[in-house]
Amino acid sequence: MTISLAIPTYNSSKYFWDCIKPAINSDFISEIIVHDDCSDNSEYVNMFEIVSNINTDKVKIYRGSKNEKAFVNKYLTVSKCTNDWVYLFDSDNWFDESIIDVLKELDYSKKDTCFIEKTLYVTDGNIVTYDYEDTIIDLLVAKKYIQNEKHHFDWFLNNGNFLVNKKTYLKSHEDFFNNKIYHGSIDVFLFSYYWFMHNNKYEIVDGLYHYHRVRPGNYFMDNYEENMQLVQKYFDMILKL
Repeated sequence: MTISLAIPTYNSSKYFWDCIKPAINSDFISEIIVHDDCSDNSEYVNMFEIVSNINTDKVKIYRGSKNEKAFVNKYLTVSKCTNDWVYLFDSDNWFDESIIDVLKELDYSKKDTCFIEKTLYVTDGNIVTYDYEDTIIDLLVAKKYIQNEKHHFDWFLNNGNFLVNKKTYLKSHEDFFNNKIYHGSIDVFLFSYYWFMHNNKYEIVDGLYHYHRVRPGNYFMDNYEENMQLVQKYFDMILKL
């Protein structure tokens, strides 16, 4: 069995090598699929130069004809993958090669499960651990955690780095992709909403982690008040499911 590494990008070529480096020599990650959300031409050229210097056909880069924003770009990235399972990963983050051994041991019969890391190392020095009493987060558990204001649960529902079944991901989100029903600026909250709507679940994986880069131009922080209002909106939407 092999999996795909799916990387949606937008003006993040300076971080691109850090993101793909651990997967280049991995047989378990058989392809690296990149879908660019119509970045600046210079950014797009930079990515091609990086791939050219690696001299591999493992990395495939696609580019949208217009900027579709994060949710749609992630959907398009996953749709381009050829494996049944996809490690969807933000282009400005990175992971250690050692976690590939953890990925190999996951139960890939659980097609309704999104596997997510237990620990998040933030470049500002913070370490976020989803050390909850439940390792399986379904809709009922999510509602309980939202109502009880579980620590860092907003981070958990807005964490866009996870292992997911391609068909389940695309099926769960095709309504939004086709109709753009809700505002998608906090794209992973929207993912979580549709994920729970279709009776899917998360599983927190001990030993799985990644590094989260805090960088200038971060959309969430630059629009903090507006996005925190959207966080509450998505919490309310999940509670109504």
